[in-house]
Amino acid sequence: MTQHIAVTTEDATACLRGYPVIGAVASVVRLTGASHNTVFHLFTGKGEFFLKVLTSHAAESTEERYEFLDWAAGQFRRIGVEAPVAIRNAEGRRLTPCGGYPAVLSAALGGDEFHEERRAQQESVGRALGLFHRTAARNTPRGSSWLKPLGGYLLHDRSLLDDLPDVPEAPAIRQWWDELVARSGRIARELEDCGYAALPRSAVHSEVTGKHLRVRGDRVSG
Repeated sequence: MTQHIAVTTEDATACLRGYPVIGAVASVVRLTGASHNTVFHLFTGKGEFFLKVLTSHAAESTEERYEFLDWAAGQFRRIGVEAPVAIRNAEGRRLTPCGGYPAVLSAALGGDEFHEERRAQQESVGRALGLFHRTAARNTPRGSSWLKPLGGYLLHDRSLLDDLPDVPEAPAIRQWWDELVARSGRIARELEDCGYAALPRSAVHSEVTGKHLRVRGDRVSG
């Protein structure tokens, strides 16, 4: 598995100097627990924020990606659901170098913890997603994938096996690698033939999950 260089609180503090808009930093604490990336919780003279250092998704984390994510956040805000938007640094960019990785800063969201066992909260999520897609359909960016070019996530050659995580499926993936690569090639050709690059860009909602949601009462608020 790929080993990441640890990002320190000192790295985060240095990165935050690139955001004069947030005021003087009073405290910076690195969060522990399950997270793909490295996250710092901070308070400043202007409020509460989170700095997410993209240690697990550095190559995929581009200005274009976060431009798209800000668009998606804007669609949620149009239906009354708070969503984090990248705060621009002093150079007007969404991403700032931090300990060798790109980092994105956003304001903390209010609200309470989401409880999956509460049906009313589940229903509120469904309504919010329905409104999101209805609203986003009227204002969807066009062009190729915001994250990678066509086929960027398809398998191409055996070099990708070097970064294969240590997961239970790994032996089967290695066993069937040649077939998976061949199938990826067929999918890429089919997508090209159907004009994939000209289709509207859409949003999937894998991030709309319990650990990311905030509620006020039984209504999803963020």
